[in-house]
Amino acid sequence: WTLRLKAKDEEWREAKKNFERFWKEQSEKYYLKSLDYMGINCKNSDARIIRNRYLLNEIENIKDEVKSSEN
Repeated sequence: WTLRLKAKDEEWREAKKNFERFWKEQSEKYYLKSLDYMGINCKNSDARIIRNRYLLNEIENIKDEVKSSEN
């Protein structure tokens, strides 16, 4: 009975060591990506702001403001 427990203990320790190696590699691989959790939101908002229609609306709004301030 104790021999079986010791064998299982060794088996689990070896498995844990292998998993820790894998987990460490995965953690290092995705660490920088985890810091950039807002990147997707920024990309989407930048794409929306840079669209031609948005820029034209902004130019027209500024033109209207300048025109109204001159009067």
